[in-house]
Amino acid sequence: MFKVYDDIIPIELQNNIKDSLFSTSFPWYYLADTTFADTPMSMARPCFTHWYYTNYTSNSPASNLVTDLADIIANHINFGPYSIIQARSFMQLYLNLSEKELHTTDQLHTDLDFPHTVFLYYVTDSTGDTVLSKHHIYGVKPTPEKCEIMERITPKQGRVLVFDGSIWHTAFQPYTRQSRCIVNIDLKPKDNDSTD
Repeated sequence: MFKVYDDIIPIELQNNIKDSLFSTSFPWYYLADTTFADTPMSMARPCFTHWYYTNYTSNSPASNLVTDLADIIANHINFGPYSIIQARSFMQLYLNLSEKELHTTDQLHTDLDFPHTVFLYYVTDSTGDTVLSKHHIYGVKPTPEKCEIMERITPKQGRVLVFDGSIWHTAFQPYTRQSRCIVNIDLKPKDNDSTD
């Protein structure tokens, strides 16, 4: 249901992604909460985001970074022809949280409410582990007693986490001055995609 891959992304592409996303000209947009901005579930943990794809459509001049990344991952795991449903990056900054808040994850969520696969790419080494729960039912948020952690994955440059999109997941906030930066790609096999 999930797999971690290290060093499958060529170092040239790793550096190209990092240099692009950390450049002063990359278009980042403010988001009031990493997971549930502008909803009652917001934890008021702001970040910056950039959308490459929405609703199967590229809408960023930097979308080639995502397609290059997705192609390498898909080829490595024999994923076959695929469609990118949505793809975005998040840049989470150190927030000077209380000790208690540092040990509290963001809200559990799934990216979409229908079958998909997630390719999560870590742009840099950082704190702010990704947390995968043992709960995996679309649209049914786990209750606290069902919120058992299946795995914690530490961000490392070049690391890829591939998992079933039905797994409820979240992350901790970075607790050092190194920003947590990821590329999140939600996709599905083309033969299951009636929009193509």
